[in-house]
Amino acid sequence: VETLSGIKKVEPIWENNVMVAAKVAMGIPQFSPQSIPALLENTIDISNYPLEINQNILNISCVSIGNPHCVVFTKEDSLKIDISTHGPLVETHNIFPERVNFEVATIRSRKYVEVDVWERGSGITMACGTGACAVTAIGIKQKLLDTQVTVRLPGGELKVSWTGRGEDEMILEGPVETICTGIFNFV
Repeated sequence: VETLSGIKKVEPIWENNVMVAAKVAMGIPQFSPQSIPALLENTIDISNYPLEINQNILNISCVSIGNPHCVVFTKEDSLKIDISTHGPLVETHNIFPERVNFEVATIRSRKYVEVDVWERGSGITMACGTGACAVTAIGIKQKLLDTQVTVRLPGGELKVSWTGRGEDEMILEGPVETICTGIFNFV
């Protein structure tokens, strides 16, 4: 499948001659500030960087999965970060000249994380494949998550895996549904 961030290899998963899910090679996560881009100097990556939003400090970590992501991890007993309040402020913060997607991730175990997503230009979304990958990549890099994780988004669950090695692609797996059928004629 050709996307704006390159060609993605898709492997269909079949049950009884019906495609029920797909695995997608999502690319190699890029952690440098230049790949996001983020206007931070003298840093190799952005990991637990203290970003001030409304007189609160959010410890952000960033990655590019073909598009820019900024992630905040919370714990079960921590105060909830309101994605509708913080999302637009993080998205348009002056350190992100091209804006950024924002995820708030609550780690439930090393294999399970719940995520809320604010997509740049769209707002709150039910699901985001690159967002699920961003949370997983940062979680693995920071040794918070295992290399195979279930990511729960408001729209459902996705499975994400990555070895943690910089030369390996992330793999995203999720269900598929038929939303329409039709005939397309090439002219």
